[in-house]
Amino acid sequence: MGVAKIPSSRIVLAGHSLGTAVVGGIVAHYAKTETDFAGVVLVSGFSHLPTMLAQYRFGGIIPVFGPIRFSPRLMTRLHRFIVDDWHTKARIQTMVEAATGRTRLVILHGAHDRDIPFNESHKLFEAAIRGAQGEVSQTEIAFDDGSLIREWACGNTTIRYEIVAYAGEYCIKPVSNLSTLIYPQ
Repeated sequence: MGVAKIPSSRIVLAGHSLGTAVVGGIVAHYAKTETDFAGVVLVSGFSHLPTMLAQYRFGGIIPVFGPIRFSPRLMTRLHRFIVDDWHTKARIQTMVEAATGRTRLVILHGAHDRDIPFNESHKLFEAAIRGAQGEVSQTEIAFDDGSLIREWACGNTTIRYEIVAYAGEYCIKPVSNLSTLIYPQ
């Protein structure tokens, strides 16, 4: 914004997986200065790193922390090594609460994500709608294949949550025009 002289109202921040935590950190930082972005897109996000690590499985099969996740004492010791807990849920809620201008948040996740369960993105959605203030209107569309679209509008803030039935490295077609997610026709 400072170097290229592009206003935040023309910038869309997008993050995938761990990148959603980075985007969460950016929006929480700028929320303190009442800076709104044109849009924020979170794909396959998670709510809080220690919580997600406790249930994380490589390829959806091999639990990273296996037996130690059932020992609160061992998990507490492990958490001491985490420098930033990437509390994306709280950061997204802060962004929505602090929004002063037009804000669009899009949360996307695959229902059968093998690495990060889609309930993690649902936690982000719930935190975002908790942050919305004022009269809320909502729309929900459920599809036969298990896909779901929920959209909440509150003042100048729109929160769109999409669960797609089939997703993954080889299943998602690249979005050729990101603006269709932010500003649908």
